[in-house]
Amino acid sequence: VNLYDVDDDIQLCIDILIEDGSVSGGIENAVRGDGEWQVFCAPHIVNLAGPVGVRFAPLQYVIDGGKIRSDVRHGGIVPDGWLSASGKVSATVPYMLDGRERPACRIDFDTFWIGARSDDKSSPRDDPNASGEANVVDKAINAIGKVGFLEGIATFPVLFYDADVGVVVFQFPPLKSNIAA
Repeated sequence: VNLYDVDDDIQLCIDILIEDGSVSGGIENAVRGDGEWQVFCAPHIVNLAGPVGVRFAPLQYVIDGGKIRSDVRHGGIVPDGWLSASGKVSATVPYMLDGRERPACRIDFDTFWIGARSDDKSSPRDDPNASGEANVVDKAINAIGKVGFLEGIATFPVLFYDADVGVVVFQFPPLKSNIAA
């Protein structure tokens, strides 16, 4: 399932998980959810980008030992390419959401870059800043990303997490958008 194929049945399943609200192993376990997470539901992205002809898919997160990397492919009326960011993910204070206390995580992206791998345009490139291969454009993208990253919206209530099933649902509070991966 990708972001643009979420039907009523899938949304109902997500709603049931949110109502259940379990976070197996607690938030500390959830932020250590090491592995690759493919987002399959992000209504805010579909609703904001779709009408203007921009498509974002896939959207994936890789978490490893408290570090996070995000890669999203864009296309449509904009040239095909990748937007990437990396940083840290950590547990933070619980978040009150609709009268219910939810565990929460904080994502602090501190490095930003764009582009696909030179040998495989269907995959995002590795961070040129980390490898020392950043050119002037890479350095500018990183600087713009750092200025544009808003710490005030970097906390996400975790609505459901089950490592065994491999599903997490969290919310982007400014738009009340429930994201499932």
